[in-house]
Amino acid sequence: MFYSDSTNLLYVSGTNDWGRLTQGGHNSEANMLFYRVLTTGSTLATWASALTLSTVWASLAHTLQSSINKQLFSHSTSAFVDSDTSPTIYPQDANSLALAYGISPLNTTSLISQQLLTNWDPIGAISPEPPPTTSTSTPPPSK
Repeated sequence: MFYSDSTNLLYVSGTNDWGRLTQGGHNSEANMLFYRVLTTGSTLATWASALTLSTVWASLAHTLQSSINKQLFSHSTSAFVDSDTSPTIYPQDANSLALAYGISPLNTTSLISQQLLTNWDPIGAISPEPPPTTSTSTPPPSK
């Protein structure tokens, strides 16, 4: 279940996910995806000549972007936190989506990119959840 609350962020009440131990709350990945839904919906509404709907969705996207940056971005680490319930995890998915969708605060894209690289090994990002079973650096089973 998802809903928006007084924070102007999407709140994820469900906790079932692929393997995350910390899913739920004001989850940054869910908010990045919701932002993209709103901006894409606004564009589609414009194409369909539904200008009022386009304006409403664009306004909601702008408010959401501001709330994401204010409440989920850590200036001390130059990265988005996983959620308000797990503020010490800086997930690759949410931070990558923030860059891809243009959500990140002004002048932070290179800092976010650099922060993402700190969690890489030679074959990609290391997953902290649940350690170490879903890490992309886990070697394949031997034959």
